[in-house]
This record gives sequence, structure tokens and C-alpha cells, in this order.
Amino acid sequence: MKQCPRCGSRDVAEYRFGMPVFSGELMDQIKKKEIKLGGCCVSGNDPQYHCNACRLDFGFPQGGDGGEGAPPA
Repeated sequence: MKQCPRCGSRDVAEYRFGMPVFSGELMDQIKKKEIKLGGCCVSGNDPQYHCNACRLDFGFPQGGDGGEGAPPA
């Protein structure tokens, strides 16, 4: 399980990009905050993970996982 580089939490969701096939399993994972939908537009430097505790997006292919990409509180 991934750990947030900012707060150390292991309450981390994996991003899914593109058009999802909505199933009961996917809906359960979204409700449990195990999966976060990232939308249909893919930039090539999208985050792989989202911390549910501090809201940091991290796991960018081109780096930048130290917390500088966090949304304002």
C-alpha cells in the first residue's frame, strides 16, 4: 500500500483516468475512497495517487511528489 510523502498516511486512493466501466465493484471502491476518478483528459504527467488525509496528489511520472502540488486548504 502506498504512503503519502507529505503526511505519511496510508489512506491513499489510486487514480483511474479515461472512461470507466461502472460496475458494483468500482462503485464500492469509489465509496471506500480506494479509487479516485481523474477524468477523461490525460496529460502524460497525471498523478497516480491521492492522499485522502491531506488531499495531496502524488506519483507524477515527471516527479514532484514532495507536497508542492497540494491543493489549498
